Amino acid sequence: MKRVIACLSLLLLLTACQPTLKAEVTRFYGLPPITSGQSFSVLPDKSQEGSLEFQHYAALLSGG
Repeated sequence: MKRVIACLSLLLLLTACQPTLKAEVTRFYGLPPITSGQSFSVLPDKSQEGSLEFQHYAALLSGG
């Protein structure tokens, strides 16, 4: 029993040393439906230009 308590205590101490997780999230918003004769442009934020998320979203909007 002492061994189990010692292992759990050690595990608890090690998990307390875990650094915090920092996550950066990019959000893309949908456009309203396009009616006949209208067009749109997809322009990236300079920090997101060339990213996979932007390319995927641009492909979805262009229908490609």
